[in-house]
Amino acid sequence: MIYGIDGDGAVSYPIQNGSVATYWYGHEFELAGKRFFTGLAYDTPEKYGNDAEEAYPDPAAQVTLTQATFELTQPGTDKPWSFWGAQRSVGRFGGYERADEIDKTRQSMSHITDDHVLALAVPTRRFEAGVVTTGYAMFSFRPVKSDVEEVKPWRYLGTVVTGTDNADACDDGTVIACVASTGGMSFISRGAALPDVEVTRKGKEVGTDGAVNEIPAGSKLRYRFDPATDGYVTE
Repeated sequence: MIYGIDGDGAVSYPIQNGSVATYWYGHEFELAGKRFFTGLAYDTPEKYGNDAEEAYPDPAAQVTLTQATFELTQPGTDKPWSFWGAQRSVGRFGGYERADEIDKTRQSMSHITDDHVLALAVPTRRFEAGVVTTGYAMFSFRPVKSDVEEVKPWRYLGTVVTGTDNADACDDGTVIACVASTGGMSFISRGAALPDVEVTRKGKEVGTDGAVNEIPAGSKLRYRFDPATDGYVTE
């Protein structure tokens, strides 16, 4: 439905020029009196004839997020869901030609603006160079169909970092100090605009002077949607 290729129910399958499509996350929600289900997938960069087994993935090689959305129109029937729309590009994220993993230890979070726009936060984790980074991939959904980029239904708005853990890279301070931090996330309403995101942090971090510091109790970071970058940035 997204790629025009029958994947025969597979989670991952090749699409074109060495690119592989993979199902990533599904979310069911209610908005403006209607019930929707969206399946988010991603596809890897095309290889153009390169042998995928020989080419080492580039750390900067992101994947392209895609989506297919369905609306519940005939509940209680054999076919309760109707196709609503799809996008070949919602945004790009990840690295090493793969998406950030879904963190199954945390739940997704959502907020609906006064203007009937869904803000969705999907819990993620990434492992790179011995460091685990946790966060939330931020999305917005506006239930309108348009070819205008700024008002396309689904948009990826960046990833908000909530914590890090370098346990696999540290050595108790001989060369690299062991530090770990976690954070809880909440939405702060801004009426019709996309909500702010507040992260309450705890744990330890390395300061600018290289010393290990305890994060002060009640320490918070506030993120706000920035139209100029089309993503969430710290205030």
